[in-house]
Amino acid sequence: MTVTALELKQAIRERELDLGVDVDMLSVSTPLAEQGVDSLGVMDILLLLKEEYGVKVSDADVSRMISLEAIAAYLDERGVARPGLRP
Repeated sequence: MTVTALELKQAIRERELDLGVDVDMLSVSTPLAEQGVDSLGVMDILLLLKEEYGVKVSDADVSRMISLEAIAAYLDERGVARPGLRP
């Protein structure tokens, strides 16, 4: 199974990433910038993707990482499975 936006939110919470906003209040569909997440917060999320899911987001694709739903869709396009479900 692929990673969902809610699972990404949970991973952010578990890793205690400092996004400058209350993670519990994050909407999965609203753009992160509109919720107060700055570029450093997005970079922390990108680092999480690399460490947790083994995905390095290319510079060309960074602009697509606008919401947790968009990030989950990006992972789905690449066939990224939940940790522990990888072959």
